[in-house]
Amino acid sequence: LILLSFGSVTLFIHYFISNLFSGFYYSIYTPIAGVAIIIVGFFLLIPEGSVSHALYESRILNTLFSRLLGIKRTSGNEDCIELPGSGACILGTLLGILTLFFPPHTILFIILFTIYSFVVIKSPEAGVISIILMAPFAPLTLIASSIIILTVSYIFKALSGKRTFYFEFMDFPVALFMIMIFLSELISFGNSGDILIPVMFTAVYFIAVSVMHSSIWFDRAIKALITVMSVLSVYALITALLENLTELTIDMNSVTDAPGTTGNALNSSAMLCQILLSFLFVLICVFLTCKNKTNRFGLLLVTISAMIYLFTHLTVTALIAAVISLIIFMILYNGKSAVFLVLATAIVPFLPIFRIYSVEHFFDALSSEGSRVDIWNAVIRMISDYGFTGIGGSDSFEYLYPSYFVGNTDHLPHTGSLLLQIALSLGVVGIVIFIMIFLSILQSSFSFGRSCSDKSAYGRVICYAGM
Repeated sequence: LILLSFGSVTLFIHYFISNLFSGFYYSIYTPIAGVAIIIVGFFLLIPEGSVSHALYESRILNTLFSRLLGIKRTSGNEDCIELPGSGACILGTLLGILTLFFPPHTILFIILFTIYSFVVIKSPEAGVISIILMAPFAPLTLIASSIIILTVSYIFKALSGKRTFYFEFMDFPVALFMIMIFLSELISFGNSGDILIPVMFTAVYFIAVSVMHSSIWFDRAIKALITVMSVLSVYALITALLENLTELTIDMNSVTDAPGTTGNALNSSAMLCQILLSFLFVLICVFLTCKNKTNRFGLLLVTISAMIYLFTHLTVTALIAAVISLIIFMILYNGKSAVFLVLATAIVPFLPIFRIYSVEHFFDALSSEGSRVDIWNAVIRMISDYGFTGIGGSDSFEYLYPSYFVGNTDHLPHTGSLLLQIALSLGVVGIVIFIMIFLSILQSSFSFGRSCSDKSAYGRVICYAGM
């Protein structure tokens, strides 16, 4: 009822204003937003007049909440926010009148975020899944707000005995590493960095680890990840096709080409490639273990879409690494099928189409990577001076680099190498802890995969995908 009356008032107020007062300009999205809100409100409207009932009983949101986020349907009036129908209409009308002074999408966002907060407080596990779903698309401020609500909710439930924090030996070096990152942002050369990101990821990491101890929530997290990957894969392929047909383009160079408050994976092809490459093997593994033919066909399409985009947009060194990783993954999954993949990879350079269109481009791209050698020479000299203590947070490298560069640009935000960046930022202790984390993940995943009796088991293949 709130959304229905809010949308109605929004639509009619701005329709009459735009027609009665000549010269009054208001953008077209306002009446369109009113129509959209009316439609949503109509489908949410049910006799009980309860916000939570409207959410849990609606056909639109039931699939998302019950099947993916895992929110159970309410029984009776337990934990419901009761609001009489007349009160809902009055509140919706007042909100609609407020659109004279505030944009309707701002008011609608506040309403939806309030409902979302209620859902996360009721079920922190659903908050973890929702963060997976929105992470590539939402601005950093929205993700941070969601994590704050999630963290507070989970801590209160843990203190009341309704939830449990799981902490294993493998998480100890992770905790040390995150503490070092947090301290490096506080103590660094130049300006102190932003501590929001390390605090945010530290909170969500340990809560996610606790949630994933449940096989049900682990499975839901994988489904959420596959949903996001499918959307991104299709988006990536459509964007790649339209780049040559229209003026639609996205930045091909910068990994962080948009501010944290507005940027996401859709703003940068480099960021999009990183996400697709990071979870490509999860897509492949779900495809390999899927039993449903329809789902298997859909997974095949989105996997091919992701691969096409990665092949055309990755840097040449990342592409080589991706091919090597794919071969290793297939060997771990099934040695016999990997033989065909190795043979196919070996034959590709000898195909006429590859020799005509790709060889020259390949070696040109490979030679262009040589510019990083100059950067790394400067980084090595920096490590010789600061290798034990490290230089600190995210802005320190850009602050110190001009004193060390030779022949290349003097404004760089990153070393161009993750290992060098960690060694330079956190010093010898930081890189040792990072390698410990890396090796422990490999060892535990490999051990689980080898000890699993069913060689085609879902969990076993997921472990190899993670590796």
